[in-house]
Amino acid sequence: MVLLLVSAKWGLLFNSDSLFLSLDILLSLNSRNKAHNTVAVALQRIHRDEQRIARCLGKPLRQLDILEIGGGQQMERARYFGINNQATAIDLDVIPCGFDLGSYLRMFQENGLGRLAKTVGRKLLLVDRAKQLA
Repeated sequence: MVLLLVSAKWGLLFNSDSLFLSLDILLSLNSRNKAHNTVAVALQRIHRDEQRIARCLGKPLRQLDILEIGGGQQMERARYFGINNQATAIDLDVIPCGFDLGSYLRMFQENGLGRLAKTVGRKLLLVDRAKQLA
């Protein structure tokens, strides 16, 4: 059985407009400062979703093949569900791993300046690291 998760994208659409990028930087700084709360809320939502899906399936989410469409830059849900399942996440955005300049160039070419600035800003402001440590 393959379980399909489709992620909804919330929030503002960011592009190269400086107003939106400035707002995104402020949101990232706030996110870094509240990483523990952000992670706790995300985990609560994932647990809630896991219970709902298990009720629909009539069994726990264990040893399943899971495909998440729209996993996002950090793939939190796919990583969580991948603990006890075989999880795969796909996303239209290029997701660079580590510090690979080629990946960032490809991200700029395929997803634009807004996505590049948001990702680089999040990494420079240590938002990702704060969430991992939370």
